[in-house]
Amino acid sequence: MNNDDDYSFCFTQPNTKDERSLFRQIKKLITEAVENETYLLLCSFYLNNFEVIDLLKKASGPLQGKIYVIVGNTQNSYSSFNAELEPKKEGFSSLTEHGILIRCVKNAHLKFITNGIRSLICSTNMTADGLFRNPEFGVMSPKKKIAISLNRIFFYLWFIKSSLFFNQGNWIEIPVFNRKFPSSFQTKKSPSSPDSKLLLNSNTAIQDLNKNEKIVSDQLLFDILIETLISAKKSIDIAVYNLILNSKPKLKQIKEILGNKARDSVKVRILVPAVKVNYSEEMRRELRDLHQNNISIRYYRELHGKCVIIDNSKVLFMTGNLDPYLLRNNSYDLGYLSTQQTIVENINSLYNHLWAEAAEECNINIPINLHLDLSVKSYDFISFRPPISIKKLEKIIEECESITLFLHETNSLLLIQGAEKRLNIFFEQVDTESLEYTGDILNISGMIDHRIRINKKQATNFSVKKLDLRLFWQV
Repeated sequence: MNNDDDYSFCFTQPNTKDERSLFRQIKKLITEAVENETYLLLCSFYLNNFEVIDLLKKASGPLQGKIYVIVGNTQNSYSSFNAELEPKKEGFSSLTEHGILIRCVKNAHLKFITNGIRSLICSTNMTADGLFRNPEFGVMSPKKKIAISLNRIFFYLWFIKSSLFFNQGNWIEIPVFNRKFPSSFQTKKSPSSPDSKLLLNSNTAIQDLNKNEKIVSDQLLFDILIETLISAKKSIDIAVYNLILNSKPKLKQIKEILGNKARDSVKVRILVPAVKVNYSEEMRRELRDLHQNNISIRYYRELHGKCVIIDNSKVLFMTGNLDPYLLRNNSYDLGYLSTQQTIVENINSLYNHLWAEAAEECNINIPINLHLDLSVKSYDFISFRPPISIKKLEKIIEECESITLFLHETNSLLLIQGAEKRLNIFFEQVDTESLEYTGDILNISGMIDHRIRINKKQATNFSVKKLDLRLFWQV
């Protein structure tokens, strides 16, 4: 790695002492905010990493009333996990006890943290997997302009687009007529114009933000992506978590451009996560189509980082994927285009390293390492026939020979095969949005039942060696 960029480019690193690790940089941002008595604005689709939650709590004293958090969904309020993926059962709900304000903006898929001095834009959620396991990318900026722009984006989402706020352990709905800037909140115009290189995927958000002053680029993230791909002369390197291009005519442009570039002797490489491809038949079909157009595909375990590298000279960082969410006006993703030489060199180094380590084929039956979190409210037994205690279930899972997970629509079945007995766990999800698949973590919330109501022939199934399934039972 080229250290001349002062760690502007950072990434997931299991060694938390590594200065370049995303966690280390986040820790520095929080410490810097306390030392300079500024503020902290944090936006993440998921927030359940114990270390980050603990850092925010410690900063809440000196920064009383100056820490704001936006999450993109209401999951994992009551469970957190540390770097070793041990459940701590104390999620971000505990932050409000320390005066930290939390709101939910549905489909806010942006990931950034700023303290007004420096800002980090990254692909990682604030989870143990994102910070310590999944390959993720991030860029740190010391530019005041970036901090100002992210500040404006954050409070636009906070006041205008947030639908829920967290209070005393509950999510409280914000009435539509209250979703506006309060009269006491004035966005002072900065002496220096904000950085308009920041990219958003929502046209409404762009127009609202740029109404009085240019805060972000007038162009959509999708349009910049298309322009960037078309500009390629020698190479296109893509890392992405989810890739679904056939579902929308506009997205098909990406596939057509990549195919045309490959036929024109531009070297096109696409790096995707094996675990996600295993889960998505639609994504496997997309990748087969691309491979037939002389595009190289490789599979890297739990890859979650997203970027596009053009001709080894510029990088487009994104929080979003190449899927329909990129086009949705009511979802929010962030992008940033960089031509800074050291950053480009470093992302090239990391990409080439991941490519060399990645598999050329994706085995649908590849084992997935999973971790168990049992959050049970008001009682310690799960209603089976006969009832089973949490401790006993954990022991059965620990000593089991194999585990198979079946998924079909909103129905799920877990088959745990022991030396002598087999345990079936059936649960029905609350709705389709209650199932989230990030990295190698499958988050499911739903009601557990002893009756099995699932057609295994129609279901997608995984064979796993170790369970890392986060289940939340409702009473």
